[in-house]
Amino acid sequence: MVKGQEAVLSGLGLRLAGLAPWNKPEDATFLARSTTALIEAMKAEGTKRVLVVSAGGVGDSNAMVPGVFRMMIKLTALKSAYAQLEEMERQLLASGLDVCIARPTGLTDGPLTGKAVVAKGFTGRATISRADVAGWMLDQLEKPAFGERTPMITVTGAA
Repeated sequence: MVKGQEAVLSGLGLRLAGLAPWNKPEDATFLARSTTALIEAMKAEGTKRVLVVSAGGVGDSNAMVPGVFRMMIKLTALKSAYAQLEEMERQLLASGLDVCIARPTGLTDGPLTGKAVVAKGFTGRATISRADVAGWMLDQLEKPAFGERTPMITVTGAA
């Protein structure tokens, strides 16, 4: 529900059966359709701020991820998932809304540490717990404006 809200947070994503190249998302148009509907609902209700989860390596952050991971994106089922994430980002960035697209590094199921940072570069293995992604997103809502539109966030490995 968007009515009466100051902001929307979205953690929508795609479900993959595995990373094998032949695996595709269960619904290959889910993110594109959901993003279109979200933007329309927000504009209809006058809600201006939206913060969503994407992934490290999407869009212009691709150059920041290790070469091995870039190859995984190109050669595995991540290829179709990342194409959908890029479409979601494209729609949001063109929407005219106040947008922040969090691009987390390698996700873990660890606890909330409160140590998430925006990375400008990497050394070593970069990871962040899902709890830290959620905590970082909630912290951004306390600010009057988003600092960056497409920050890559991590707890470990930031240079």
